Amino acid sequence: MQLVLVGQPELSEKLKQFNLRQIRQRICVKYNISPLQENEIKDYIEFRLQKVGANNIVISPQCYKIIFEFSKGIPRLINVLCDRALLYGFAREKRTFDEETFRNCAEEIG
Repeated sequence: MQLVLVGQPELSEKLKQFNLRQIRQRICVKYNISPLQENEIKDYIEFRLQKVGANNIVISPQCYKIIFEFSKGIPRLINVLCDRALLYGFAREKRTFDEETFRNCAEEIG
């Protein structure tokens, strides 16, 4: 039997506990996803939009700096912010997203 463990960075800390040493010893492949660099965020977002067929969404270039500042490059936070912005745009029947949209959404999320 093979198991795949996926988790937050805290999972590694949890597995360092003495009582979990047997599980830790059996992990043969380990990979940590690093935060994205600022110049990678645009490609990441465009890739995800393409995969869901949202080819009619336009994000102004200045927005990517806001996304990076909010997320620090962490994909999960990028996804949360973009999801909020898309919901905001859907409610207002918008297909083009500007800095104000992303700033408002970032403030809402906290």
